Amino acid sequence: MIKNGKRKGRQCWRCMECGKAKTEEYFFRHLEEEERELCLKMVNGGATFQAVADAFGVTRQTIGNIVKKKK
Repeated sequence: MIKNGKRKGRQCWRCMECGKAKTEEYFFRHLEEEERELCLKMVNGGATFQAVADAFGVTRQTIGNIVKKKK
């Protein structure tokens, strides 16, 4: 994360990995490749998207995106 100016008095940050920009209260949670593979194994093993998302601290949509990209 690198500094990316200020908005309404709050520090903004830009993720060097994905290019997204957010304010200081929000930080991105990126999953490493090993974590992505483990997510896929858990889903293929019968775990729900919500259970996997809770285990890794991400949203169900993130898990859905991982599964969609690997097909």
